[in-house]
This record gives sequence, structure tokens and C-alpha cells, in this order.
Amino acid sequence: MRKQNKRNRKIRKSLEWPNFSGQHLLHNKRIIHDLLQMANLTPNDIVLDLGAGKGALTFPLAEKAGKVIAVEYDPRFAAILKKKAEAYPDIKIIQQDILKFHLPKEPFVVVAGIPYAITTPIMKMLLHHPANSLQRAVIVMEKGAARRFTSYPVTNPLILKWRMWFDLEYAMEISRVRTFLLRQGWIPPA
Repeated sequence: MRKQNKRNRKIRKSLEWPNFSGQHLLHNKRIIHDLLQMANLTPNDIVLDLGAGKGALTFPLAEKAGKVIAVEYDPRFAAILKKKAEAYPDIKIIQQDILKFHLPKEPFVVVAGIPYAITTPIMKMLLHHPANSLQRAVIVMEKGAARRFTSYPVTNPLILKWRMWFDLEYAMEISRVRTFLLRQGWIPPA
């Protein structure tokens, strides 16, 4: 088989399943612990885990927060999550496209390792309407996206708008990705 054909087959295979949308699964317990520490969760918090995967972050979140809503598009991962979550009454599993998910009306926190391929649309969904009830977020995202959202000077008007309501900052580096810490900032009076 020619070298070019092998490479093309490898590329096609990687696009088919499961990494079709930039999935990356967290599994390092130290990193998960650090994310939970940064999120500063209480038993009253409702937490969204967007792109929950197999639940490596979902179940530790359930130990700290009052309610966890895990959104996962991949039907195989959603089935695994549903089976594991049977013993957790405070975890709700939703098998749906993240971008079609309706954010809760009550105050919520996001702690997630989001799919890289849809980072900007997810950030638009979370930050574009400051009237939504997002309180804070700790998000693992691709390094380039984190740089764009936290760079100075701000050249993108969309990011400038987000920064009017939220403090966007790096929290830590995880090998090739960045953890993005989002804190609610000053909201101007109406």
C-alpha cells in the first residue's frame, strides 16, 4: 500500500468516530481535582458539564454540587453516563448537541472540558447574552482559543463585549491545552 493511501485512511478514520467534534477525554485525577478546586462549588450550585464524555468530571462534580447536568452528544458515551448515573439522583444526563441545549434559567456554573471544534460557538452560547444566569466557569479548551479570548489588546469586538461582563483569564496549563477561568465581573447598571 502506498504511503499516501495509508495517511488518507488514517485521516478518514479519525474523522469518523469518536473524535469527530474535537473530543478529548479528561482522565487525570490531579487535573480533575484542580478543576474542582478552581470552581469553588457549593451544595447549592447547579453545574453544567458540557461534553461530559464518560463522566470523569461529572461524578466528582456531583460530590461537590447540588445538581449536575451532563450534556453529551455521542450516543455511546451518553449510554455509559446514564448507566453510571443510576446511583446518583442529582445527576441529569442529556444526550443532545451542546449548541442546541437550552441553558438553565436559574443560576448555574460551568465546569467542563468542551469539544475543541465548537469552542467559539459554546463561548458565544454562554457569554453572548449576559442576562443568562451563568455565575462562573472553569473550562478546559484548546490553547489557541484560550489565547484569543484572553489576549491584549483586544481586537475582536465579540470578545470585547464578553469582557465587559466577565473576567476572562488563564488559570493553568495542561500540557497542550489551557484551562480557562471565567469569573463574573462588573455588570453596568441598566
